[in-house]
Amino acid sequence: MLGGSALALAIWGAARLSVRGRGGRLRLRRRDGGVEVLGSPWARPQELVGVLVLVVALVGALLALPDAPGADRAALGVAGLAVATALRFFRALWVLRGWRRRTRLVLDPGGLTVAGTDGQGRFAWADLTDVGEDPLELRGYSETAPVPLPAGELLSDPALVARLLRHYLRRPSHRAELGDERVLDRVAGWTGVPTPTRS
Repeated sequence: MLGGSALALAIWGAARLSVRGRGGRLRLRRRDGGVEVLGSPWARPQELVGVLVLVVALVGALLALPDAPGADRAALGVAGLAVATALRFFRALWVLRGWRRRTRLVLDPGGLTVAGTDGQGRFAWADLTDVGEDPLELRGYSETAPVPLPAGELLSDPALVARLLRHYLRRPSHRAELGDERVLDRVAGWTGVPTPTRS
């Protein structure tokens, strides 16, 4: 039981460390015809470990159930834990089959692709009106509510990501830069840390 909890804590810590110290940094990578704002590689392992923790807790609760005072109430708690474990298990299958994409934003001259926990979405520049910074979100695409972006899983400062998105949203004539090296040259002066990578 302690081993599962220790593993969960280690992966959670790795996920937190991967986004720690991102203030003032914009981590980009060139992609085919666009530029990618890098996401943490730890989001998927974190989801899988969540299942492990629940399974370990469920096994522990089942083993302790015969000795528990007030067995009826304890059984109800175990049943609730079993339901939560089953739901997380199906989520883990979704992750294992590769349907849970690595979190990232990809900007190209035609728009923005957002990959995260719930799949992938594509947004044309013409469909957006603004970018919110705190929280990081796209505005204008939906009339009812802004579209939240996975800021907590990005390796870049959310304020700089918002600045990057806003720059290309408001300047259509600059969007061609997203298809070549010029985008990296443009953002290199935005921070004191030269984090854009050319690959």
